[in-house]
Amino acid sequence: MEGILPGESLDDFEKRVGDDAPEWTEDDFKRARPISDFPELKAALERAQRQPRPPQPEVEVSPPVAARFDEKHLHIDLADGRTLTVPLTWYPDLVTATPDERQAFVLTPEGLHWPQFHEEASIASILRTQIKIDELERARGQRGPQKSPTKERVALRLDRNIVDHFRHDGPGWQTRINDALAELVKRNTR
Repeated sequence: MEGILPGESLDDFEKRVGDDAPEWTEDDFKRARPISDFPELKAALERAQRQPRPPQPEVEVSPPVAARFDEKHLHIDLADGRTLTVPLTWYPDLVTATPDERQAFVLTPEGLHWPQFHEEASIASILRTQIKIDELERARGQRGPQKSPTKERVALRLDRNIVDHFRHDGPGWQTRINDALAELVKRNTR
């Protein structure tokens, strides 16, 4: 099955690949059994609930000063000049709301509040989610910001056995060659 693309909402994903999850029926609810019928599952759930939650990343929260909408996004302007943009699908009530209902929010120091929907857009939660999304994108093999000086692209002719040796361990072989050469230079310049 295909995965969700970066920045893609669940609704857009389901439109692209289809939603094959069947809807629950009255009969399904009648046949449902309590978790106590599944002792291993109940024990695993209880163990998971006892586990400490991972610490939340620190975020610098600035109060919102304005908010606006387009067809698919909520844009929140912060007092420090940043603008946060999130998909409306994060707030299901806002997806189906009229433009007037969307504009009926209250600015709070922590975010936006829609009293008629009991919906909150927390600045801290949005920032933490963005941090997690960035981490996931890097974890999928996307390069993060360069921490070392940029390298210079050169054409270099190497013996076949040297190339084979470094390629043997898979991706990153050019970096391994660079590291070996850097170590040699470091040893010879002392």
